[in-house]
Amino acid sequence: MLPAYSPFLNIVEQAVSALKAAIKAEISRPAVQQQLNDREEARRQGIPLGEYRQQILLRVGRRNTNTITVAKCAQWFRFMQTYIPRCLNGEHIEG
Repeated sequence: MLPAYSPFLNIVEQAVSALKAAIKAEISRPAVQQQLNDREEARRQGIPLGEYRQQILLRVGRRNTNTITVAKCAQWFRFMQTYIPRCLNGEHIEG
């Protein structure tokens, strides 16, 4: 029996989690925080601060897509496979 939430069986969950962690790590840097709060730059570009922040976050996301590598996908796949026998045996898996 699987728990209601089983991210260990979904490689996409692992990839999204890794990407989110990389993005969060980058945006927590003081230089990026300063950039996110730069109202003057948003005004200079003639856009609302929220849209300016969105553009920064999209750039950060694009820069961090390399977080998801073939090697990591293979690792996540191997990890997921360790659960398959337990699932087929009907073992209760803690989430």
